[in-house]
Amino acid sequence: MPPKRSRRMSSLDEVIRMNAEETSYFVKHPDLLFHAAILSRNPAMDLKREMIMPNSNSDDIPEVRYKLYRPHDHKFNKTQKYQTCSISELGPRISSIESMAIQADMVKCPDITEPFIMWNMLMRFLNDEIYTSIGDILICVNPFKNIKGLYDNERIIAVKEQPDLQDLSESPHVYNMANAAINGLTYKNKTQSIIISGESGAGKTEQTKKCLHFYSHSSSVPLPYSKPRSATIPDSDSISSRILSANPILEAFGNAKTVRNNNSSRFGKWMKIRFRRVSSEEIVMVGCHTDHYLLEKARLVSHSANERTFHIFYQLLSGGLETDLLNKFQLDDKSANYFYYLSFGDSEVDNIDDEAELNTTLAAFETLGFEPEEIEALLASLAGVLFLGNVDFVETDSDGTMAMDSSTPDLNSCASLLGVNPDRLDRAVTTKERTVRTETIISPLSKEQSTSFRDALAKAIYGAIFDWVMMKVNESMKVPVKNTMVPFIGILDIFGFEIFEENCFEQLCINYCNEKLQKHFVEQIIKKEEAMYKEEQVTYTSSEIVDNSDVLELIEDRRIGILPMLDEECKVNKGSDKGFLSKVTKAHKNNNRFKAGAPFKEAEFMIDHYAGRVKYETTGWMERNKDELPAHLEAMMAKSQNSFLKGLFAVKLEAKEKLEKTKLPGHKHALVSESGEFIKQLNSLADALESSQPHFIRCIKPNSHKEASLIEPELVVEQLRYSGVLEAVKIRKQGYPFRPKHNDFIQRYWSLVPNFEKTVGDFNSVDDDERCITLVTLL
Repeated sequence: MPPKRSRRMSSLDEVIRMNAEETSYFVKHPDLLFHAAILSRNPAMDLKREMIMPNSNSDDIPEVRYKLYRPHDHKFNKTQKYQTCSISELGPRISSIESMAIQADMVKCPDITEPFIMWNMLMRFLNDEIYTSIGDILICVNPFKNIKGLYDNERIIAVKEQPDLQDLSESPHVYNMANAAINGLTYKNKTQSIIISGESGAGKTEQTKKCLHFYSHSSSVPLPYSKPRSATIPDSDSISSRILSANPILEAFGNAKTVRNNNSSRFGKWMKIRFRRVSSEEIVMVGCHTDHYLLEKARLVSHSANERTFHIFYQLLSGGLETDLLNKFQLDDKSANYFYYLSFGDSEVDNIDDEAELNTTLAAFETLGFEPEEIEALLASLAGVLFLGNVDFVETDSDGTMAMDSSTPDLNSCASLLGVNPDRLDRAVTTKERTVRTETIISPLSKEQSTSFRDALAKAIYGAIFDWVMMKVNESMKVPVKNTMVPFIGILDIFGFEIFEENCFEQLCINYCNEKLQKHFVEQIIKKEEAMYKEEQVTYTSSEIVDNSDVLELIEDRRIGILPMLDEECKVNKGSDKGFLSKVTKAHKNNNRFKAGAPFKEAEFMIDHYAGRVKYETTGWMERNKDELPAHLEAMMAKSQNSFLKGLFAVKLEAKEKLEKTKLPGHKHALVSESGEFIKQLNSLADALESSQPHFIRCIKPNSHKEASLIEPELVVEQLRYSGVLEAVKIRKQGYPFRPKHNDFIQRYWSLVPNFEKTVGDFNSVDDDERCITLVTLL
């Protein structure tokens, strides 16, 4: 039996083999995780002399010499000096120098290892090529900066007019994706969906805006029923100008600064863009309707340090309002730090000019047809909400509370702006009213309860304002009735997956939504692909991506799902957050995706999501899920002297009273909860996505500091793994990596079939799909 070779000798032989000729490998790299490198060509004796450190022992691993390879920097490739690394620092081998060419479509990469895919994408990113494709899937790495010329209108024209620029695999760009959707709608007459996903701060909202910019500049018609409202806005009667103007309004009222993102969407939106057919090859945009999901109202009354509440409040205090309005709103000498709801976060944010943003918001109001009286009443109500947050309480001798004397000026300002009596407001937030038969019983509240009532009123007012703003935005782009039943293009811009230091009820809902979208992506891109390969007997290796169905069951199962169990606990007379968590822990004690108890705190549990483990803190979950405003507070606002607010709350109160009249004696209406409504909304959204032709944009966040040209490789590769990007590349590469368009296939091969045009029949009346099938059959 031959003697065992030492580790040193084995490694040395490997080094000699690798260096016998020039070879390429990935080597570990501090900035990119792995970097393509060309190993040096050296004689074996030189290797023995130069590669082994003088003081090495028999267990040392020899080193190899290499030069880094940069595809866009040939001067660097020629002039750089050799570096050294051990064999243990080498990654996968690169098949050839030629294969190191950077590809716009990662399916065309000859090597589909994780380091190669990531390196290919990041090399493009560092060259300001932020888009890469995986066939018809678009990957976008957030540059955290403006790139000159990337979104010029000239590019829109070029995409529309030059077929070679329309190919996503050759020229990946969000405009190409938007164009692919409009082509699908035009020629297949099927609803299209553009699904933009990624973690918080990955750039989803920006990509949504670019899609809207594309449609607004390439396909829209004037609105015949409206006229310009101002000489400074001459095109306010165009649906394109209204769609573009809607965005700053929605961002002002629905976005905020978080730790991860300076302009984070704190609500989700599903925008349905409607078109009218002009001819068989042309459609024009005629309107848009936006459905919104789960506004994070809790952010109004509480948010973490280094964060902000909604942008509109900082715009209001930026100094951009006219002096008479500031005086009318009693804000003339007030800054953000004066108000409690704004005081425990950042008042200013880099790259956000609140005064300039206010001017943009006000101009957008005008473009969309908001009346001046409505705008003034809206802003006055927002100011009233800020003053309401400043009302603090002190306990009284009668086991109750009242507004502190120091809060009286703010209480009076709040009452004036909200249109209610100051004493009535004080009583409303410091007492509880309940009706027993025909008698109204008034009970005092503790300081903590009064604070809760105050915050509930503030959230209810802001929620009503947000719903009204959404209604007005939709009305301004109302779709003609005859166009409401035809297919549309839907753009989904929804909150990204979130993991904060403290994750509450809202984070569970947000992450649940992302689990839904992840499942849809896996089914559409990977599972359907594998099913097609099986049907057509294509040899492939099954995907390793983890099925997240069990996580969805954990959260939404009607019997023991976390959110349905929270609803059930809300129905119990003495239900509590503690009781809810106890029941959930008992139901899922054997679930590998769920963990509670030690080492977690008493009110905490953990879920193993597709994107990572998240710890949730359940304090206050029942209150947030019920999202109820005490009836006496609602009645007070419905009688407000502020006609704007009175209208908002009177409608809600009227709807509630109508529902009460339909109740059977001795029965209660089903609980209308935040989580219950959200589950219904997501299921409806899932059905809409399932019935559409999907177009996926996966956004990647390159670093956690929101800095331009900075890469944190571990963060990037983690996103590529859990989002399914790596598996998508592999599965496409194994099966059908090249997917020509039907028309291109016909133009190239139809001449091989004699009299093909006659065989098809009326050549121009048959669509490309049918002609392709016929052509393949005859070939």
